[in-house]
Amino acid sequence: MRKRFLCLGMCVMVLGWCQAQEIQLGLHLKKGSHYKQLSRVNTTVDQEVMGQSMQVEANIVGSTDYLVSNIRDTLYDLTVQFDSLRMEMKMPQGGAHFSSENIAANDPMSKALASLKNAPFTIVLSQSGKVVDVTGTEQLFTGMMKSLDTLGAAQKAQLADQLKQAYGAQAMKGNLEMFLGIFPNKKVKAGDQWTTETNLSGAMDAHLVNTYQLSEVTADQYILKGNSTLGTDSTKERLANGIPMKFDLKGSMTSTIKIDKATGWISEGQFQQDLKGIAHISRNEKIPQDMSIPMTIKTISAVSGM
Repeated sequence: MRKRFLCLGMCVMVLGWCQAQEIQLGLHLKKGSHYKQLSRVNTTVDQEVMGQSMQVEANIVGSTDYLVSNIRDTLYDLTVQFDSLRMEMKMPQGGAHFSSENIAANDPMSKALASLKNAPFTIVLSQSGKVVDVTGTEQLFTGMMKSLDTLGAAQKAQLADQLKQAYGAQAMKGNLEMFLGIFPNKKVKAGDQWTTETNLSGAMDAHLVNTYQLSEVTADQYILKGNSTLGTDSTKERLANGIPMKFDLKGSMTSTIKIDKATGWISEGQFQQDLKGIAHISRNEKIPQDMSIPMTIKTISAVSGM
């Protein structure tokens, strides 16, 4: 009995030491190794247009491969390519489904997604998860334009602009940093908090201020809890289906992130964003008068890696 209590006491002491130990969180990738990331993003937009309520839902699923082609001090040169891409839209007037794996002759969007597959580009990533550079994405869209031989020049350009909002260099930088730019610049122990900042670019530009906490340390994972505030750049104009729009939205994001101890790569991540505000449309050739559209946007993202 005495030995049992002694062993139990030692286990408790070891567990307590592990929880209190200071850790330098960060990436520890190996040259020549592949790291996978599967992301699922569900976005629901509720808006009021000319007194009518309207809901639009989008689901985007993507599988991406990251090959560590070189390591330079604290920088990783990654050769990146999409393995598969899928989109689904639900709108009041109907729905649509597009996939890089299921190309129909009359489906230019799926054909465009297929052209983005297995076309490598380069990302330079720091050990702290910050994206230093993204190059080669323009070649993705050059190849895509060539593959859409049945479309006119204007339709090709519009489709390319839409996809650049999700898969262009700036969009890739912001999305990857949201998942990986989470590490502190100092050693931390369980219970400690730190702050990071992230810029997102896509259909709209947003700035996030993130507070993370190392909530738990297990045998093979670090578990982080995050709370963020975010707001869009209301001065920047974006094209949505050829219509210039400015977004004035504010909101929050919560996250739970599980990090593999050995590599620093995310093994699992859950994110929820809630935004509310107004989209402003200036009078143009398609819209004869200025419009302000109240809207709320809810985005739930899930990421898994290996």
